Amino acid sequence: MKMNRFLIARFSLIFGLFLLFVSCEEEEDFRTDVGEFEIGVVEAQLSATNISSGDSITFSDLSTKVQSREWTFPNGTPVSSEDSVVTVIFVNADTVEVTFDITLEILHLDNTSASKTYSVTLGPGEPIIGGGGGGGLLTPLDIAFITDDIVGDQGYLDLLIANGHTVEAEVGKYNNLDATGAAELNRFDLIILSRNTNSGNFSDGARPAWTTVSTPILNLSSFVARSTRLQYFPSENQNEGGGTSIKAVDASHPVFSNVTLDADGLIAVTATALHTVVGIDAGNGTLIGTTADGADAAIAYFDAGIAAYEGGEIYPGKRMFLAGTGGGYTYNDSGAQLFLNSIEFLITGAVASGSGGGGLTSRPLNIAFVTNNVGADQGFADFLATKGHTVEMESEKYANLDAGGAAILNTFDLVIISRSTNSGNFSDGARPAWTTVSTPVLNLSSFVARNTRLHYFNTAEFNEAAGTLVKATDTSHPIFTGISLDADNSIAISNSELHATAIADAGNGTLLGTNAEGTLGIIAIFEPGAAYEGADSFAGKRMFLAGTGDGYSYNEVGAQLLSNCVDFIAN
Repeated sequence: MKMNRFLIARFSLIFGLFLLFVSCEEEEDFRTDVGEFEIGVVEAQLSATNISSGDSITFSDLSTKVQSREWTFPNGTPVSSEDSVVTVIFVNADTVEVTFDITLEILHLDNTSASKTYSVTLGPGEPIIGGGGGGGLLTPLDIAFITDDIVGDQGYLDLLIANGHTVEAEVGKYNNLDATGAAELNRFDLIILSRNTNSGNFSDGARPAWTTVSTPILNLSSFVARSTRLQYFPSENQNEGGGTSIKAVDASHPVFSNVTLDADGLIAVTATALHTVVGIDAGNGTLIGTTADGADAAIAYFDAGIAAYEGGEIYPGKRMFLAGTGGGYTYNDSGAQLFLNSIEFLITGAVASGSGGGGLTSRPLNIAFVTNNVGADQGFADFLATKGHTVEMESEKYANLDAGGAAILNTFDLVIISRSTNSGNFSDGARPAWTTVSTPVLNLSSFVARNTRLHYFNTAEFNEAAGTLVKATDTSHPIFTGISLDADNSIAISNSELHATAIADAGNGTLLGTNAEGTLGIIAIFEPGAAYEGADSFAGKRMFLAGTGDGYSYNEVGAQLLSNCVDFIAN
């Protein structure tokens, strides 16, 4: 019995150790299984979070247990990605700094999903070349770029992307266009036809489909523009030796904004020969530029819904021709600016970045709006805010200005004096302080502009019934950028009567606009100094733009004129 008890005890010990060993192994296996089913995490690394427009950020996904991912990049190129590491170019289409969220969404191995956002701050928009300003075309476009040679056209694509646009460029995608392709093109904001295309793809068989494309088209190919192709011009011929310069037919046309024309209206735009259309007959369109010798068409515009010439096809969308070259992208800086201006003009009908080579520049301004009636003038503040400006508007804050008030005004970028002010606040007692204001001043009050007030015009009279029109005395002046004047160089700018000065004489200044009859002053600009002999000398630039007695009543043209005046005097 003793032996049996010993054996039993020994067996029990061995069996116990075995169970302990098995238990440990099972516990280890259990812990391993738990590890395999830990919840995945969403995490990423950004190379930067505060950049300037046009810069890039590299995003690296550090998440765990990833089945798939999706990045979303507002303002970015690309706008989304499924890659674990991706570099994105960001362009700010606004004139002020913006902050937005980047989203990383992860589908984990267990089919659960989670997301995380990362905040990015992007500096104000400053396109590499052109791209508008002052309210111009800084809206990103979705562009179809039609080409048979992406490598040759890469310069176009880079320029467009750098200016905030999204570009689809796929070789041969729209060759020999059919109804399906036309429907696809109609979802874009703009179509660009490269010179690097085979014009045979645009012949009789394809033209019917092209006549259904309502999206605006910028055509860089003289071959495609011929009467035997898409019928922009009543000419069968093109010239592949069109020189390197373009001659402006109308130097004040918006497409020549921010480029410098020489005395003959010429501008060199490319390093290689332009391919132009033989002849300068734009038919029902508008000829804008020619070759240097004036023999061939280099730029032309055609409205929607009309045939470009008698007997030509009618297109539902706007079209424009800008001479390209056979070597792909060879524009110089002026050519690049002209290219971007053409896009802006085609889309908006204007180029708010300048005029006639003089140009306007735009930047966010801190504006002091001097008024006695904030309610009536709220339209001004709202409009200026849409242009990226900050507006201080406090009733009577600068009434009867003194040295302290003048010092405050000198901290602003621009001062605007409303028509909704009491001109008595600008009489002899306040004028000495106003002479010390070096900040540019835009005055909307004919009462304040008199020689009994702030000495803009040498008259004590004004006219509160000056009509609703302004007549340009110099149509090429930048303040008329983006404004289509009629045959008399006039345009309606207000929904109610303008309040003008009683004379059309700006003294030492420059008269830029009058009433329809040319007898009253509507717009004038004055450099620092005395506006006329015997007047007080002012420390900063001064400008007069006729306002109305009922606050903000400018129409869309008047709003554009106001914006142009703000940009012109403040820069």
